[in-house]
Amino acid sequence: MLAAALVIAGPAPASAAEQADDETAPTIVDSGIAPGLIGVRPTITATVSDDVGVVRVELTSGRVRLATMAGTDLTTVTLRADLSSLRPPDAELILSAYDAAGNVGSSTTWVLLDQDLPTATLVPAAGAALGGTAKLQLTGVSGDTVSATLNELNTRRELGVFDPSGWTLLWNTAGQADFPTVTLTDQAGNRQTLLTKYRVDNEAPQIGAVLDWQTQVGSEVVSAPRGRVGGRGSFLPTVTDETRLRYTWLVDGKVVSTDGHWNTGTTSRNATVELRVTDATGHMASRKFAVVVDNTKPSAAITAPGTLLRGSRLTSTVKATDPSGIWKTRLSGASADFAAPYTSSIAAGKDGKKTLTWTVTDRLGNATVVKRTVTVDNTKATVAFAKAPKNKAKVKGTVKVAASASDKNGVARVELLVNGKVVAVDKKAAYKFSLNTKKYGKKIKVQLRAYDKAGNLTTSSTRTWYRR
Repeated sequence: MLAAALVIAGPAPASAAEQADDETAPTIVDSGIAPGLIGVRPTITATVSDDVGVVRVELTSGRVRLATMAGTDLTTVTLRADLSSLRPPDAELILSAYDAAGNVGSSTTWVLLDQDLPTATLVPAAGAALGGTAKLQLTGVSGDTVSATLNELNTRRELGVFDPSGWTLLWNTAGQADFPTVTLTDQAGNRQTLLTKYRVDNEAPQIGAVLDWQTQVGSEVVSAPRGRVGGRGSFLPTVTDETRLRYTWLVDGKVVSTDGHWNTGTTSRNATVELRVTDATGHMASRKFAVVVDNTKPSAAITAPGTLLRGSRLTSTVKATDPSGIWKTRLSGASADFAAPYTSSIAAGKDGKKTLTWTVTDRLGNATVVKRTVTVDNTKATVAFAKAPKNKAKVKGTVKVAASASDKNGVARVELLVNGKVVAVDKKAAYKFSLNTKKYGKKIKVQLRAYDKAGNLTTSSTRTWYRR
């Protein structure tokens, strides 16, 4: 039995012998170039042939190579040429076909070169938001423009063709993607792509359920608890939409703002805030919020210190409450305190009267100022023996001691010390003590100590007595 296989294939590459014997030039069957007007970036489809096979096709003008394609046994060739380097208006285009032996066949065509791309202006302008069936128009269209199409950006799918009588197009935007392009084509085949940057919006804005409020206090911004507003501030809604929005704010049915800023006045009350939003394509949405308008100042009282103080620093505490919460407290001369207990200190300074001033601010910017006048006293009282046995005196039985003490802000008490220990205290002037010497040893050291009402203490000189 005889078995055979038939293989069908394209022409085999020419052998070296065939190339050596080949003296026949390729033929340009169709250059694909028509005399007359041609654009700056034409697509040329040429047909060539050769008895052995075309291996390269070139498009040139003078010494300028404009496009080329290489292969094996080329027949139909598509060239994408760039003619921007040529000088208009007349240009000589030469299409050449080469075979493997180096034979060349050429075709020359003179053309009228148009390097000007078509132009137009978009209406609506680039970047506009569109919805529903949108009317598009091109104005200022260059005179040699023959067509204009609307295309999808990524796929280049044609979405519509402009009517050349007025260069208008009605575009149904439902289900369409953002940012379509417009392609202009002129008589020479030049194309220009316009980026519309159009946004497609066929949905109403979405207003969130949360409404916040911020108040400007000096250079600082204070955020209020949700559901509470007060003073002069701004609404902070959550609104989502693909286009620019127009806001209208109403309080109890009355328009109060279009930019979100509102002066709530001076009274506290319950109110209904309504937000109405319109997007760039005319879609509308609204939502109402119940709020408490709080223009009441915080409750505050200074709880420390007392009115008579000593030391190098004055430490003070204020107690503060407010339904909207305390934002910060500040003792004049000290840094702000943002967390309870609200305590700060300042330098005491010289002896004398001093006013402590606290400013308490709630989270809506309402502020209360409370003051307390205190006296700084770092001067010790004076104390001395007014009547008592002299130093080194001999004593027996019960000895009477009288003290003299004074202070500009008052003496709190005088103490009698024996051998370094307090044995008696008197809080009333004149300060008198009775000392039973039998309780102590033969040698008795006696001293007076006085405290003023600020807590400063001073001691007298020590007297030494000897018991008989």
